[in-house]
Amino acid sequence: MKPVGKSVLPNEVIRQIPVKRPEKLVISEIATGHIHRTCFVYQEGKPHFVVQKINTGVFKDAELLLFNHQTAVDVLDQQHWCEKSGICIPRLVSWKTGSNLLKVDDKDYWRILSYIPHQSGLDVSPNYQMLFESGKAFGNLLSGFRNADFCDFKPVFPDFHSLQMRQKQFKQAVDANLSGRFSEAKELVHQCFEMAESLNSIPDGIQKGILPLQLTHNDTKLNNILFDDKQKAAGIVDFDTIMPGSPLFDFGDAIRSGANTAAEDERNLSSVRFSIGNYRAFTEGFTYAVRSFITEAELKLLPEAARLITFIIGIRFLTDYLNGDAYFKIQYPEHNLVRAKVQFKLIEEMDSQIASMQQAVETVFN
Repeated sequence: MKPVGKSVLPNEVIRQIPVKRPEKLVISEIATGHIHRTCFVYQEGKPHFVVQKINTGVFKDAELLLFNHQTAVDVLDQQHWCEKSGICIPRLVSWKTGSNLLKVDDKDYWRILSYIPHQSGLDVSPNYQMLFESGKAFGNLLSGFRNADFCDFKPVFPDFHSLQMRQKQFKQAVDANLSGRFSEAKELVHQCFEMAESLNSIPDGIQKGILPLQLTHNDTKLNNILFDDKQKAAGIVDFDTIMPGSPLFDFGDAIRSGANTAAEDERNLSSVRFSIGNYRAFTEGFTYAVRSFITEAELKLLPEAARLITFIIGIRFLTDYLNGDAYFKIQYPEHNLVRAKVQFKLIEEMDSQIASMQQAVETVFN
């Protein structure tokens, strides 16, 4: 994550940053992230904190967001997870007010997170070593969450990865066409309805109790992994969507981002390819970390998990496009449509290699 230039925060926010002379700080906004406004706070030329303005249009309950974050940290700390795994996690930092949440102008909520030292994050074209490390890191996190009590967490987004709920939202967006953009997306809309018919294996398995639920990260795109100078996983960030789910969700989302040879918003669809090598490397690290508890049913459905989550993210992008871009941050009017097209092209690429995907699972696990 690189700064994109100075960003002047409200004085009420700067004054409450817990340093002796906040006026001496350098604050730079960063370009990554779909939801929140995020800034690095530099002290004496080095990043010291991460300050975020919480997008309350998306996260309606800022206090719940922070409660779940802290509860997840407590679960991991009770096991000394960071020391054992060698991976850092973002920690909430108190403002000068003594609270972890700062409210400004009776409408804007801000938080401070600890800065995790690292050399790089992942966006496009990671090498196999980094993919293996990513799989191992996310698998280790699932292991750390394995025995967490669901009752301690209230989902910020109920049914976050529910195919049925996302399809319902999508159909409502198509019918309403609030943005007046249906004609631009018509072909992709029809493609979505056709694809959905082949994606019920995991939802049915969860409903029948065949696939167990546990605490999951739920946003395992690979730029939420930070690396040190030896390409070892140094941190896992973005705890906003930690809530009960299937480990298959975390695997699928990571593959969606990690095995795509192009950017999430690549305009040239011919550049969007599914890398079976990337898939195999991540799967090897992931299954290594979850070997003690992953079920046979889950193993068989790992390739399907990649297809399912890619589809769900795709219809979320398309739903937002039809609704007028109310959820994801965009840089140009067609941004969400471009993102959606990439996801559906990636599914087509997966479908052409589904046998190789399953063979890779069998190879690395045995």
